[in-house]
Amino acid sequence: MSRGERASALCVALALATVAAFGSFAGFEFVNWDDRVYVTQNAQVQAGLSLETARWALFATDAHNWHPLTWLSHLLDVSLFGVDPVAHHRVSLVLHAATSCLLFLAFLRMTGALWRSALVGALFALHPLHVESVAWVAERKDVLSALCFAVVLLLYARYAERPSAGRYAAVFVALALGLGAKPMVVTLPFVLLLLDVWPLGRVRLAPAIDWRRLGALALEKLPLLALSAASSAITVLVQQTAISIAARYTLADRLGNAVVSYARYLGAAVWPVDLSISHWHPGGWPLATVLGSALLLAAISAFALRALRTRPFLAVGWLWFIGMLVPVIGVVQVGEQAMADRYMYLPSIGLFAMLAWGVDAFVPAFRARTELLAGAAAVALLACAWLTHAQTEVWRNSDSLWRHAHAVDPHDPLPLEVLGVLAEEGGRQAEALGYYQRSLAIDPRRQNAQYNLGNLLRWFGRPNEALGPLREAIRLRPDFARAYESLGHVHRDLGQPAAALDAFQKAVELEPRGANAQYNLGLELLRAGRAREALAPLRTAAELRPEFALAYVAQADAHAALGERAAALAAGEKAVALARAQGDADLAARIESHLATLEAGN
Repeated sequence: MSRGERASALCVALALATVAAFGSFAGFEFVNWDDRVYVTQNAQVQAGLSLETARWALFATDAHNWHPLTWLSHLLDVSLFGVDPVAHHRVSLVLHAATSCLLFLAFLRMTGALWRSALVGALFALHPLHVESVAWVAERKDVLSALCFAVVLLLYARYAERPSAGRYAAVFVALALGLGAKPMVVTLPFVLLLLDVWPLGRVRLAPAIDWRRLGALALEKLPLLALSAASSAITVLVQQTAISIAARYTLADRLGNAVVSYARYLGAAVWPVDLSISHWHPGGWPLATVLGSALLLAAISAFALRALRTRPFLAVGWLWFIGMLVPVIGVVQVGEQAMADRYMYLPSIGLFAMLAWGVDAFVPAFRARTELLAGAAAVALLACAWLTHAQTEVWRNSDSLWRHAHAVDPHDPLPLEVLGVLAEEGGRQAEALGYYQRSLAIDPRRQNAQYNLGNLLRWFGRPNEALGPLREAIRLRPDFARAYESLGHVHRDLGQPAAALDAFQKAVELEPRGANAQYNLGLELLRAGRAREALAPLRTAAELRPEFALAYVAQADAHAALGERAAALAAGEKAVALARAQGDADLAARIESHLATLEAGN
């Protein structure tokens, strides 16, 4: 069998092993963490792929990211499969399997080492750290950018063999597509420079490093670096809200967490247990933990760099791992997490290369007997596949996902908060109340948990108790429009119309496109005897939500209060027609009864 035939056979085996490890995704659902933003509650994505939605995808900054290729992928999925979660999961799996094969082929082309390259591809395919990227529909951006990443490696290997403008342009375009899927690949020009050192051998290392040649190769990457810089600037711009949420962490907190997270990522790669969607940021780590992590990283770095001339794959793999994590390591904190399993999707490849090329160099028994090496690799891959299959099951639905996260770390407040939301959605309000209270007992600074607790206390008929959490949510996040709206309801319940009016006005000021807030502002103005002023927000509510029957009822009340009988009748008829069109006969009957009372009063 020729090398090409063996490579093809290994690609097929790799793809089949990947599918077997992850399973068929039968019975899997969308989860309640970002899947709603990306698919199930995104009106643009729900519309499917068209010229209009494609234009939207090119400029959208929803989910605090600019990634048009990712949006186009979700749009295409909806056009092909509708909102079938199983199909969306399977597309991500196909992309992951394809990337694994392309990585194998890229390393094979760069090194000529069939089995070592296959091991890198297999570890990428089967490592349980990668489950989050594959099994989470909202992380389509991960698998899509990784596919482009692998294509860049292949195209760059081809360019390095015989440089030309056309081959460089192909690398440039592939990188642009990768950045259009997820900005995580901004470090790819850095990775290509590492590959120039090893395995492409474009830089002489012995008897001394050719720094002039290395500088020339760095200059060669300037167009790619410019592309990455532009993507980085856009990302920082659109992620301001997520960055501001994490502003409570000091620079010392962030630097300490970055050092500890590097060590934790390394540990998860070697011993992938207790993986979770949530890794809570504790703020400041104990000094001993930070120093121990720093010493570990310094020792490995020194060892890898000292071996640069004799075993360059160690330095290249280690710097790949360190460098690719820089954008997400938390020095610039985005969100609340200390670390995330998905962030290791591409950085882990550097560690896999270190293992594939280094294990027999440091274990004499493997050098002497290749069958031992093959056996050890097979056992490791089988263990990875087994753990991956188990971890994939965690992502079956929202309940299993967050119960697992809570089991991994019972002191993490986020799973408790989300389990509270799930309990509330399931009609288990008392259980939800307990979850919110436990979450806030761990971290009182959680504005969403404070908001949810306040709403739930109001639902229980305890408006006086609801005031505290809602005010705290607003203190923690002054632009929290929905919290102001809820606060308005509580003041209304307590018979405090002036305070209710102020709260609804603030909600509308912060979120003018909030139909409910506009409606409630209109109602409060109407109750205050300011019917003429009430019409503007009530009309805005109806414009924002054309099916909003109650907004037309309130308009009818306002017109009636102003003595405008014809306008009141027209608004009332519109409300009845909307209720009937929605198939809500009870609402239509209630509106008709209300209008009859209104007419009798006139």
